[in-house]
Amino acid sequence: MSWEYNWTDWQAMADVVFNVGKKTSANNKKRFFQYLFIYCVLLTGNSYLYSYFIEPFTTLIALLLIATVFLIPRLWHFRDVVFTVFVLVLSLIVRCFAGGVGISTFMRFAMTITLIDIAIKVDEGMFLTRLLRVVCFLTVISSAAYFARLLYPSLYQVLPLYEFASQGVYYSMQVGTHLSYHTKGLFLICMREDEIRNIGIFTEPGLYQGVLTAVLFGMLFMSNKFQYSKHEQTFSLIVLLVGIATCGSTTGFLSTIGVLAFFALSIGRREAFASRLRLKRTLSLTAVILLVGLAVDYYIRADQSILSVSFFNKLFVDTTNGEVRADSVNVSLKMLLQYPFGVGFDTIQNAKGALSVGAGLFVTTAALGIPFAVAYLYWLLAPILKSDLGFWGICAFIFIYFNFAFSQSLILTPVLVSISIYYALTGEGAKRDEDSLALQYTR
Repeated sequence: MSWEYNWTDWQAMADVVFNVGKKTSANNKKRFFQYLFIYCVLLTGNSYLYSYFIEPFTTLIALLLIATVFLIPRLWHFRDVVFTVFVLVLSLIVRCFAGGVGISTFMRFAMTITLIDIAIKVDEGMFLTRLLRVVCFLTVISSAAYFARLLYPSLYQVLPLYEFASQGVYYSMQVGTHLSYHTKGLFLICMREDEIRNIGIFTEPGLYQGVLTAVLFGMLFMSNKFQYSKHEQTFSLIVLLVGIATCGSTTGFLSTIGVLAFFALSIGRREAFASRLRLKRTLSLTAVILLVGLAVDYYIRADQSILSVSFFNKLFVDTTNGEVRADSVNVSLKMLLQYPFGVGFDTIQNAKGALSVGAGLFVTTAALGIPFAVAYLYWLLAPILKSDLGFWGICAFIFIYFNFAFSQSLILTPVLVSISIYYALTGEGAKRDEDSLALQYTR
């Protein structure tokens, strides 16, 4: 498979949009719509476009998607429908007895899960490959902009991108401070005026690294389910690792170290040893080059370098961020012990006060109760535990998910949830369609 395949895939998207040449084939339309839905799935991971412009329409979008999947039965999945209905019923029960939970909780779950279902079912066999390509495409753009700003600090002022006011929460001595700043870009890249870190299209680097480390996990532990050449595999690994480094997220560094460690432990314990060994060598070479780059960056920029700002300072100097997230977890667990069947989001937020940051899984569990945690974790992890990831692959998935769940307020991290749903869908799909592309790649 050559690089030409990639350009053909992207050309198909342009053909559908602009109707260039002859009438586009059904296969080209399938490619275009799968890319479109994958992009929409990524937007739900608290992108600027979603958080500042689309979120008010979540209920409408969710209702349209629900109507679509019921009109086209092949697009919905019984297991996911049962879980989202359970979230709806649980939200109504907590609202009746404790308050603080609205229909928006259900709508957010329904919208995200339905988008993922549709994105996968458009073409199960190509979903992971196209997900990788979309993420790498966006990462190349954001990484290029990051390095361009290092060379030309005034780049933000001269870029002719859409500009809007946004807010962030920063912590000093455990006191939350809301700061307003200007942000440019929406669809392919976002950048803040006073912050150089690579945030992609998302509202903060931690969310972006959640996407990048999850895709890296997929490349390492699910490589037999991707359709790419050796050159594209190498290029994609480099792009992902550079993206993770330029995010400057401590959570991202920890997740990456964990994934690489579990991958190293898995070498030789699974089939396709030669292929995985070659992947390990490529990854090792890329990691060494990246570490040299980080060292050079540290030598040149010292206290402003990626290692200083995002790793050494946060782990050994200013530990406020970690303490705030730990406090969020502690408050949520205390409330859960007092109210095991949920107390609603309002009570949780009031109890946390200014420390309302991160720990999305713990906060949602405290709000909706232990039944939610049991159902959600079973829904998320059961397909992973039944998959062909192997022991170390399962450990890696659980590690990066809970690392993200501790540090971020987003509970439905788009790529990790997509991987879980992918295994649930293709596991049944293999039994229904013996000739499916997905099955051919898992044999």
